[in-house]
Amino acid sequence: MTTSPFSQVGEGIKRIKLSSLLLPATLILFAAVSPTTAYASYILLAVYALSGYSSALKALCLAWLIGTLNSGVSYGSEVGGIGRLVVFAAAAASVFGRAISVSRFNLPRETVLTIGLGVTLVMHSLLFSQMPDVSVLKAISWAVVTATIFQAFSQLSPIKMHEFTIWFFIFCVTIMVVSWPFVFSSLGFSRNGRGFQGVLNQPQAYGIFLGLLSAWGAAINLQKGKISAATLFVFGSSITALVLTQSRTGGIAFIVGVSASITLLIFVGKFRELSAVFRRMVVLMSIVTLLAISTIDWWLRIALGYIFKGYDVDQLSELYASSRGFLYERALDNFYAYPFTGIGFGIDIVREMKVAREPFFGFPTSAPIEKGNAFVASLEEVGLVFSGLILVWLLVLLRRAVSGGLVPLTMFFSVMALNIGEAIFFSPGGVGLLTLIFLGWSVHQRTSRTQGISHG
Repeated sequence: MTTSPFSQVGEGIKRIKLSSLLLPATLILFAAVSPTTAYASYILLAVYALSGYSSALKALCLAWLIGTLNSGVSYGSEVGGIGRLVVFAAAAASVFGRAISVSRFNLPRETVLTIGLGVTLVMHSLLFSQMPDVSVLKAISWAVVTATIFQAFSQLSPIKMHEFTIWFFIFCVTIMVVSWPFVFSSLGFSRNGRGFQGVLNQPQAYGIFLGLLSAWGAAINLQKGKISAATLFVFGSSITALVLTQSRTGGIAFIVGVSASITLLIFVGKFRELSAVFRRMVVLMSIVTLLAISTIDWWLRIALGYIFKGYDVDQLSELYASSRGFLYERALDNFYAYPFTGIGFGIDIVREMKVAREPFFGFPTSAPIEKGNAFVASLEEVGLVFSGLILVWLLVLLRRAVSGGLVPLTMFFSVMALNIGEAIFFSPGGVGLLTLIFLGWSVHQRTSRTQGISHG
């Protein structure tokens, strides 16, 4: 008989050491006191990352959270530029230091391909980028973080992977639950006064997080032997909060993640696995439909606000233009001008970039940009040939995710779908870090079929 994922979470909580629960609370408290103690929280995370593969992954999760906490309650984002780099370096040293110390230095294929792709992007940056120092920094940062995540997941035993999955699920649900009281405070809407941002620093970041959590909750409900009240609560709460954020990107991730995974599993012939999924989908959709009908007036107002996001528009074409349409058009113009070389990895040549540099050697530590679509941005930044290499790398990862089953495949497609609305895949300094952790988790579930929250 298949056990409920929440019964396994309960068992997992009993096995979680008190120190692993106190650490996040201590670090968040440090980040809330002052910029100096916020720096200290990153240093403590770096030390914690040195203690093992699972610790390195948890440190990256916490570095993401501290760096994206609501600025009204934390200084984590204010000092996160250098702080995150310290955690990245410590996690990489911990993971690859252990790989080097063993008698056989044998990296899995996904890690090797990621390192190779990173080296290729660095070479491209040196040869073709119009801002080579910024491009090189971003290419190295992305490659180091992604390879570290992949290598760490690949080295977890099935038991350790199971424990991390439980911890990660509790981590995500806790963020959502703690965020709900902020709906009654101006802090919950402090970014733009309209979209709900919870404990995070902006509605879009919270919406992306909730899109992933909603997809995870939906996939768990569909995969498991029965739909429990607890998993339904997680799914319903995350979907409701997602609508309040007004993040269409998060909504796309949820819808595409679930539907694309089911479609692909049908295509590859996994009918036995999906027969029960369809029955549970009918039950789940019936529950959602009944709830929607009973509260139709309230949901209609919320849905219209979610779709149009406060814009005064009459047509979908106007909505496209007023949202991110101009970003796509600008990226395509740059691609047409530089079809084979691109303009440079992770840069913007139209609008002036704000590049933060460390005070001693002048190395760039942060250079945020806004791109509307990661796939179009890839063509713009590295050109057609190098974008083809990225596509091949993604197809290798997709094959691994397919072999993992419905839940990992759903999370893989959700991460990809997020990048339709906002290019965050190559940005580990922000919410992109969370998506890379989910990506690494999704492609390393093939040999871990004992894990309750990832499989039935």
